[in-house]
Amino acid sequence: IYLAGDSHCITPAWRSVQYKGVSHVIHPLLSTGTKIWHLRPEAKFFTKENFYNVMKKVPRKATVIFVFGEIDCREALPVCLAKCRYDSMEEAINRLLEIYTQVLIGLKRKYKFTIYVHPVPPILDLTRQTVMKFNKALKSKVEATSGLHWLDFVDELLCDHGTMLDSRFEFDGTHLHPCYVETLEKALSEAQEKRASSSPRK
Repeated sequence: IYLAGDSHCITPAWRSVQYKGVSHVIHPLLSTGTKIWHLRPEAKFFTKENFYNVMKKVPRKATVIFVFGEIDCREALPVCLAKCRYDSMEEAINRLLEIYTQVLIGLKRKYKFTIYVHPVPPILDLTRQTVMKFNKALKSKVEATSGLHWLDFVDELLCDHGTMLDSRFEFDGTHLHPCYVETLEKALSEAQEKRASSSPRK
């Protein structure tokens, strides 16, 4: 199983998960510093080229989990609002989600990937509210998009009514502790079962 993302794909890397009844190793696909905003059609930033170069290395019909958006929530969204590029946070998030889902569907069509979407990790106290708002919208967008599958576990990472990161998942202040892979594995299994039960949506 491949896990494509910014640095958040590193802590779960090379650990084993059960998928379709078989043990699989999580193979990281690192695209350093990539924002969803960088992937829009008109963008020419080097991270976009790196992202697509990484995708070329993945076998056709592979299962790929995507974890992007944390840098957007930490940097891009606040800047866009501060510069009045959008009228609201919701409008800015929706623009990012359009870019993200279009990119993922394009990859699915080109490479025949099975695609799962990982929630943005709610690590930082300062951005957690924005991240969770983004995740809520991302979940709705993914579930409404044929061919994409949501990994529904982000609430399990939090405590105190969703306001704090559970101490079990604290690591270096920036990334989730590798032990969260057990939670990821459970969500992956549930998403696979849901996908199997609605066979036309692969």
